[in-house]
Amino acid sequence: MGASLINRLSTLLRRFGRDEGGAFALVFGLMAIVLIALGGATVDYVTLEQVRNRSQIALDAAALALQPDSQIVGAKTTDIQREAQALVDDRVGGDGVVKILTTTINRTDGKLYFLAEVNTSTTFVALVGVNSMKARIQSEAMRRQSQLEVVMVLDNSGSMNDYFENRNQFRMTNLVNAARNASDILFAGASTTDPNVRIGIVPFTQYVNIGTNNANQPWLNRSGNNPIVRDNFDSDANPTTAFTASFDRINLFGQLAGLYSWGGCVEARQSPYDTNDTPPTSPETRFVPLFVPDEPDTGGFQNSYLNDDPAACTVEPTCTVVWKYNNYSNRNGFTGLISTTATFKPASGGTSTGTSCPAAYDPWVQTGSVSSNTNNNTQTANYVSNRVRQERICKYNGGIVTKASRSQATGPNADCPVNAVLPLTANRTTVTNAIEKMRPVLTLNQPEGGTNIAQGAIWGLHVLSPGLPFSEGAAYDPNVKKVIILMTDGDNFAKPNNNMNGSTFYPAYGYPYNNTTRANAGRLGAPGWTEDQLMSEMDDRTLAACASAKANDIEIFTIGLYSTTSSTIQMLKDCSSGASDHYFPATADNLNSVFESIARQLQPLRITQ
Repeated sequence: MGASLINRLSTLLRRFGRDEGGAFALVFGLMAIVLIALGGATVDYVTLEQVRNRSQIALDAAALALQPDSQIVGAKTTDIQREAQALVDDRVGGDGVVKILTTTINRTDGKLYFLAEVNTSTTFVALVGVNSMKARIQSEAMRRQSQLEVVMVLDNSGSMNDYFENRNQFRMTNLVNAARNASDILFAGASTTDPNVRIGIVPFTQYVNIGTNNANQPWLNRSGNNPIVRDNFDSDANPTTAFTASFDRINLFGQLAGLYSWGGCVEARQSPYDTNDTPPTSPETRFVPLFVPDEPDTGGFQNSYLNDDPAACTVEPTCTVVWKYNNYSNRNGFTGLISTTATFKPASGGTSTGTSCPAAYDPWVQTGSVSSNTNNNTQTANYVSNRVRQERICKYNGGIVTKASRSQATGPNADCPVNAVLPLTANRTTVTNAIEKMRPVLTLNQPEGGTNIAQGAIWGLHVLSPGLPFSEGAAYDPNVKKVIILMTDGDNFAKPNNNMNGSTFYPAYGYPYNNTTRANAGRLGAPGWTEDQLMSEMDDRTLAACASAKANDIEIFTIGLYSTTSSTIQMLKDCSSGASDHYFPATADNLNSVFESIARQLQPLRITQ
């Protein structure tokens, strides 16, 4: 009985030891947590990847946005990182999802680098004690290393005066500030030079100053073998004979009494070379130094700065006209014209008679008052030829200049801008200094002169071109982006006059009269043309110059400040490279934002990491 009980208890204990029913439930409960965590890990990982992708996009955007600012000399790494963190937080969320760990600025290579950490809370793996998941991301923005060449063609004419029309708009001051800001953006972090960025400056008025240091360049026509050189000059005081003598306009300055020298300006080349980049290798394609002719002392001309009859000149031709009448009375004056006799005395001597003064010497100008002889019923008048007086080259030999002011467009350098072209350079300081030379100081150094947008545009092309007259430009290549920023505040300027020249001032194309003195003169206009006709032709030549630049894949941005003339607005639109490449700011203080917008467009970036 006792042994039987003991055997039965032993059997029960062995059965209990073999019973796994309760253990399975316990183990299953423990394993279920692990299995759910492992299965949900995929969900947590996908969530992390989604956040990481959004964070990468946000970090790339911050790198692209802040790379230009990071390259400015003096920019602090801590400031850039703080701004980047704010940009990322704004796009991803400011709850600590992304933390920028490292910011590196490399101004030598134009790079901005960020290293950041992404941190997301978990839902499923938190069940096994993993409360968050992390990943690292990085981004590097770098300015594209293709070359950039930019020429700023800037209006320096009188309407750009800070106090023009007493409106105190500070046009030139705002332009200088805007151009400086644009150059700072384009040069980015380069404190001295940037091998991939070059900038040139072309100040323009009626003319462009190519620099007196270029006086001996072979692309200037100093030999007199171009008809333009001889326009408005003659050696024999006889307009009926062709002037073929060779003379040097720059040396002509040295013949004047006093310290006068060539101001650095050139005339427009004869058409079609005034609107294209044909190499200046032949007489008709070389550039003619500007020497504004002295206009006659009589007749109300704008630019008479020398005595027309100096001792160095021979006696000028004269013409005496006598009118004979049938009768004279105090009441009716001379009546019944019988005959007219004109006695012509050329400078070479001798006399000839006719019924009028020779037409080739027109216009004749009366000297003194008409004398009358009532007893013989005659009137007499003496005349001299203003054409001869203007063109006689002898008067410059020792001539004393009585007035010479660029602001008043007088003297042989009339209307030639003081500031010269700056050829393309990678030197940031050189560009800054060239821009600053245009800055007015109170009422001093204010812009002056007329406006010839066509000359500004074509010299922008000359500066960018790889060939002469300026050869600093790189060869045309897809990896070299060439740009003209053309800024003006008004219309092409022309002021016709009914005088013998057809103009009040001496334009870059010569007088309208000069376009009529020989076949295919290639100048501009003719006496009698209206202001609208002259301006329209100048607009056409501006468009032709822009077309020549765009044919070489040069991008043109145009800026028309205060442009109210519909024809000028349309011309500037057509001159630009596209609908987004022309601007018409209403006030001078808007220039800075316009130039900055253009500069930002010209600073393309790429993500390298």
